[in-house]
Amino acid sequence: MNTPKNQKTFTIKYKSDETGEITEGTFTVKRLAVRDRSQVGMRKSQLAGGMYCVRDDEGNPTGQGLDEDTDYLNGMIAHLEVALIQKPSWFNLAELADLGLVREVYGAVFDFETSFFRLGQKDGDTPESGSDNVGTKDRVPEYQGTGVGNAPTQVVDQQVQASLDA
Repeated sequence: MNTPKNQKTFTIKYKSDETGEITEGTFTVKRLAVRDRSQVGMRKSQLAGGMYCVRDDEGNPTGQGLDEDTDYLNGMIAHLEVALIQKPSWFNLAELADLGLVREVYGAVFDFETSFFRLGQKDGDTPESGSDNVGTKDRVPEYQGTGVGNAPTQVVDQQVQASLDA
């Protein structure tokens, strides 16, 4: 099967830490276009009901607004909904309960997308040398938004935000 350069087909074989069940499936992901990135952001906002994780100047959660874990999960869900163009019928994010499986699939999608950033590296450059603008301490780093900018913007009106801050 011929896959276009901006797409990748991969297979996941995952053993659940929770149940011991082995799940296997084939997925096809596309490289996100600018409009796709916008769709990811809009979908993430829908999942969060317009709320966001309030962060300080260093990017650390302040405890106001949406909690960091939910923000991260919403980002993964939104990203997978937009980026996956083919997936097994069992991969239904509204029904899956194993977060480890979702992270495994998201990790493969993330690896594909960051491969485009690595193309510009010079010989001898490594992600640790600073040439790669993607931090990858773990296989799946903390979700950092759609790449358009991570500064929070006001999404809810002042009365709603005041009640969240209280």
